[in-house]
Amino acid sequence: CQCRNATADDKTIWGHIATEEEEVRTVKKVQGVVRDPVGGRLEDALVEVFADDGTDITPTSSSKIRVAACVTGEKGKFCFEGLKAGKYILAVGRQGFNITFIKLILDSKGRRSLDVRLELGT
Repeated sequence: CQCRNATADDKTIWGHIATEEEEVRTVKKVQGVVRDPVGGRLEDALVEVFADDGTDITPTSSSKIRVAACVTGEKGKFCFEGLKAGKYILAVGRQGFNITFIKLILDSKGRRSLDVRLELGT
């Protein structure tokens, strides 16, 4: 995968409006592509994986634990290895776009990858 590991300084920009997807997605692996509203691949998007503790989907409080994070490369790809089966929240953001939150279930019966579309910031 062509994403770089995020550092502790790479943090979601909480000032943007958040978009919550209602559908819970079941996936085999947390990997995929971040796209703009017309389908173009987005470079430099921050993709964060948080443990889902069953509380509010938006991980804005210190109670949410970030378990993995990366920044997409020129092809907008992200991937995370070594995550255990369970429930997670995917937070995807980039300067100029709204943040998208997606609830995930990591399970061997899920689909192979995710397409995440970001909306232009408002």
